[in-house]
Amino acid sequence: MNVAFDAQRLDAVGNTFDRWTGSQPELAAVAVSGPGAIEAIRALQNAGCQPRRSVELIQFTSAEPAGFGIGCLGSRLLSGAMPAWKAARLTGADGKTFDEWRAEAGFEGPLESVAVPAGHYAAFVELSAGPDQRPGIATGFAASAGLRVTVEGEGAEDAIGEIAGAVHGLADCVPGRARLEFHVEDTDQAKRDEKVSRIATVCRDTAQRRRIAVKAEVLHMDPAAECGAEVVDALERGAASQSLGYQRMVARGCHDAQFLSRIAPAGMLVIPSPADGANGTLVLAEALAELAG
Repeated sequence: MNVAFDAQRLDAVGNTFDRWTGSQPELAAVAVSGPGAIEAIRALQNAGCQPRRSVELIQFTSAEPAGFGIGCLGSRLLSGAMPAWKAARLTGADGKTFDEWRAEAGFEGPLESVAVPAGHYAAFVELSAGPDQRPGIATGFAASAGLRVTVEGEGAEDAIGEIAGAVHGLADCVPGRARLEFHVEDTDQAKRDEKVSRIATVCRDTAQRRRIAVKAEVLHMDPAAECGAEVVDALERGAASQSLGYQRMVARGCHDAQFLSRIAPAGMLVIPSPADGANGTLVLAEALAELAG
C-alpha cells in the first residue's frame, strides 16, 4: 500500500510538507521527519489507524552545512531560529547569496513566509541515524556554535595550520587552503562560549604575531534545548512496546528537532545502524499514533 497524503506544499526555501489529514483537522498537526518517517506513516495507514490530529511529513531543505556553513537551514527558518533578514545575507563559499541559490533552485516567495508560529504544530518527532552503539532517545540538545575563519595575505596557509593546531580538541575543524570552519558544542552552554572565545583569541593573536589578516566570523550560536516531555514519553513507550533497548541521551550535532523545539514539544529517536531501522520505524509509528491521538 502506498502512503496516502491529502495535501502537499512547498515553501520558499524548498521545505516540503505532505499531510495525512486527521479526523479533527482543525487541531494542530503532529509533524515528523527523518529516514523512516514515511514508513512509519505507511505502517499506521496499513493498520487502519485514523488519528484525530493530522500528521505532517516534513522534508527539510539544506540539512547539511556544505553550502553556507550552517546546517539545518530549512528548520532554522521554519522555526524562526534564523530570521529571514539574516538568511538573506548568507553568502556561500562560491560567492552566491542565499537568494541567488533559491532562484536557481526554483524556490519562490518571500523568506518571511517560511516561519510558522508557536503552536502551529502540536508536536514534532525526528528519526535520526547516529554513531552510538545503542539506540537513543534524546532528552535535549547540546549548545553549539559554528565559526568561519578566513586568512588573507602572505603565509596564509601556515597561519591556517597554526590556528588549527592551537585550537585542537576545542572544536571539529574543516580546513581549506585559506579558510577554516569550526563546529563547537558542549552540554554546558558556558563552556561552549569559552571555547568560542578561545578560538577568537587564537585568531587575533595569530594575526598580530604574523601581521596577517585573519577574519573570524560567527555563523551561528545555538542554545542548549530540551525535548518535550510528552514526546520523550511517547518514544519511550513505543520503544517498550517493540522491546527496543535504548539509552537516554543529550544529542550532539545539528538536528531539526533542536530548532522545532522552539515552537512545539519536540523529540528525537536515534538509530545507530540499518539493522535497527525496522524497529526504529515501528517505535516512531507508535509515538505518532499516541501523539496524534
